[in-house]
Amino acid sequence: MPTTVKNRDERLTILHQLLKRVRKWKKTELHEAVCEALFDLKISDRTILDDITYLRDVKFAPIETLGKGKSTVYFYNNYGFKLNESTLDTDELYNLELCYNILDQLKEFSIGAELATILGKIKETINEDITETTKALYFEQSNLQLNYGLTKELINSIKYKTVIKVYYQPFGVVEPFENIVQPFYLKQYNKRWFLIGYNLNEARIEVKALDRIKRIKPTNINYDETVFLAHDIYANNLVGVSKYDNLKAELVTVKVAAIRAMYFETKPILPITAKVINKDKSINYTFIAILNKELEQQILSYGCDIKVLKPKILKLQIKNIVAAMSKNY
Repeated sequence: MPTTVKNRDERLTILHQLLKRVRKWKKTELHEAVCEALFDLKISDRTILDDITYLRDVKFAPIETLGKGKSTVYFYNNYGFKLNESTLDTDELYNLELCYNILDQLKEFSIGAELATILGKIKETINEDITETTKALYFEQSNLQLNYGLTKELINSIKYKTVIKVYYQPFGVVEPFENIVQPFYLKQYNKRWFLIGYNLNEARIEVKALDRIKRIKPTNINYDETVFLAHDIYANNLVGVSKYDNLKAELVTVKVAAIRAMYFETKPILPITAKVINKDKSINYTFIAILNKELEQQILSYGCDIKVLKPKILKLQIKNIVAAMSKNY
């Protein structure tokens, strides 16, 4: 079997093990020892020299030489050198571990063998002590298991600006229906992932939950840049993902009880534009928001510690929801 680049890792490992022995090696001795370890695989002198250069210049192996020509000998000046030891500094290792930790927790995606292999290689690179430390970092998990192949197709459609046919099946619908969609981006909210794009059938921007998309197909329809909406513009003044043509941004003012005011201020629903402290230590907060279901959910999460002051339409909506809830108890 001829030698190839694919054999290189094995050759480098053998050379490393030989050079870790406390002795000096001639090139011919290294050549013979490597060939013997590889069951007499035919390897050229040039290949061995290239491997030694690669070990020294790329893997930073501490290879020293003495003598010239055929009398040259090779040896390590540091026998504690580890071939696969990371050359990253502490900060780089920490950041790499964070990346691994984040990727490893995306359990809703069936990441596939390729990414699993990459994660395994990253993990091998990371110092074990740092690995144990950053296991303290956990993200809120979703119980959804998304289709890796479908998600990859969607990302490629977004990347290459391909108009797609989406087969979508909402809850309660027996069969999926078709929409022609110009995809913009994927967004996560409340433990679910959504596709945001322009629905050509309805001529409007639309949101579709990824777990309800059964399959997609590319089309030959040209991508229309004039309907594209950048995420920072789309998400401006928006809680969650729901943003339809009839949803407009309005000034919202809520009164938050003193006991919850500091919590609200450190984790506002949207950026606060005005703040007024009342005599009872409660605080009125004003922000600009699109009136949608997600905003209502955020307000309701504060229970009796919050009161909507304006706009009237939002105040009435919250009042009706609370009244309907009270009938359940």
